[in-house]
Amino acid sequence: MKNPRCARNVRTRKYLDELIATCKPGTVLFTNDVSIALSTKFRSVSNRNVGLAMRERDDVELEQAGGAWRVK
Repeated sequence: MKNPRCARNVRTRKYLDELIATCKPGTVLFTNDVSIALSTKFRSVSNRNVGLAMRERDDVELEQAGGAWRVK
């Protein structure tokens, strides 16, 4: 049986790949907005999952502690 947590993280990372590919450098993404968009597309995606997936990326940097990420 698949681990649903693992599948959710894979979906989150795949969505972020698609989203960031369409953004220009300097675009600000908010963790809350991304998690709301993911929750409408999939079920039960939290700010924590999005924040962890964003932290793993090299093409975004944390703008402020409130969850704003700037695309490099």
